[in-house]
Amino acid sequence: MNTFYHRNAVEQLEGFNSDLFETVREKMTGPNTAKSGFIYRYNGSQLYNISIYIDPDKKGQIVEFNSESVRFNISSSSHYTFPVNNGLTFPTMLFDKPEIYIFNAEFCRPILIQYTKNVSSFGGIKMREDKIKLIDFDHFKNFKNGKSYMEVDRIGISKCISESAPHNTIFLSKAHFYGSSSETIHRTNINGFKPESGNHDSYIYFELYSGTPLKAVYRMQLNIEAIIDPMKQSKNGSGFTSVERKGVTRLIPII
Repeated sequence: MNTFYHRNAVEQLEGFNSDLFETVREKMTGPNTAKSGFIYRYNGSQLYNISIYIDPDKKGQIVEFNSESVRFNISSSSHYTFPVNNGLTFPTMLFDKPEIYIFNAEFCRPILIQYTKNVSSFGGIKMREDKIKLIDFDHFKNFKNGKSYMEVDRIGISKCISESAPHNTIFLSKAHFYGSSSETIHRTNINGFKPESGNHDSYIYFELYSGTPLKAVYRMQLNIEAIIDPMKQSKNGSGFTSVERKGVTRLIPII
């Protein structure tokens, strides 16, 4: 397929309008694969069931998870070696909870949010600021806490987006690949990005006593890893032919 058309540069920004992304959309699971502008699954996508604890000490922690769209499931609260909340009900009294693990049903994995500092907003309401960290929990059988492990450049979420796409195809990263190592930037041909934390990290702000989320700044993106084969337009202009150059692996944003 022709990945990037010769058209207005703004329209093909990072390849959003190419056949490549229509192919990804066709392979997505769930009833809603619609695309609105640059946003896939604009109105949500997954059909799933979550059961949680309601006791005050474990309020919101996941007991079971299953989905009609993907094979991934959680059958007991011991699925992970740390408590995981459902993302709708949060723990209360956050003074002694430096980390909260939130399960994201769209990605079939937990996300770590870690305390950074206390702030005031909305006329003096005291809140705690938490920053989202990307940690690949699949690689740690006995994970204890986020301070013990390095944050990764990206995490694979193919299993929750598509049943038919290759396993290592779809990845979640910070906006503009913020925090990526030099090795990742070189290997996946990410060039020209020098983002700053204040504009590219994601934050959630909680009221300290009730645990109610009051504000969030969400800066994440989905990417596909694809091999791009160099091509040239045929002499009669009817199509494209391969050139004798090696294809390159490229990490390309789709959201």
